Amino acid sequence: MDSLAFADADADSLALTEVLVDSLALTDAHVDSLALTDALVDSLALTDADVDSLALTEVDTDSLVLKEELVDSESDSRTDSLNSSDSDSLTDTDS
Repeated sequence: MDSLAFADADADSLALTEVLVDSLALTDAHVDSLALTDALVDSLALTDADVDSLALTEVDTDSLVLKEELVDSESDSRTDSLNSSDSDSLTDTDS
């Protein structure tokens, strides 16, 4: 093999090495892209969890409103009962 052919083969080998390096860089970029996609999927899952959390907060709020209404209702019922009892005692005294 003459030196010119050897130099050409060496240049071809270097070109192939550069292509391989570029290919590895693209593979790294693809891996990074997959990692970003995974992060996006995780982010969407967290967003779903936030939505669920907000729904639970709304349920808690509704529950508190219902409890307040129940307490108010019981209080009104007791007040009515006391007023009725007072009214009955006044009626009994008049007799």
